[in-house]
Amino acid sequence: MSEYLTLKEMSERYRRSEKTFRKYVKEYKIPHTRFGKALLFDPNRVALYLEAVEEPVKPKKVRSVRGVPMVTKYKELLGL
Repeated sequence: MSEYLTLKEMSERYRRSEKTFRKYVKEYKIPHTRFGKALLFDPNRVALYLEAVEEPVKPKKVRSVRGVPMVTKYKELLGL
């Protein structure tokens, strides 16, 4: 049997917040076990899940000045 980790240990290991793991648990997306009120995770099964279902990164919103993106304005100023 593999070693189970707590919610705090999982968030530190995978550099994601405890809130994110709680959301996964609530939506039944991540393999977990409950021991009383404690959430326990099998790190091997969680790693497989996180590799299979990587969240897409949202692109940052580009600011614009009078309809022209800021990047274009900087390029004009720098002569690029």
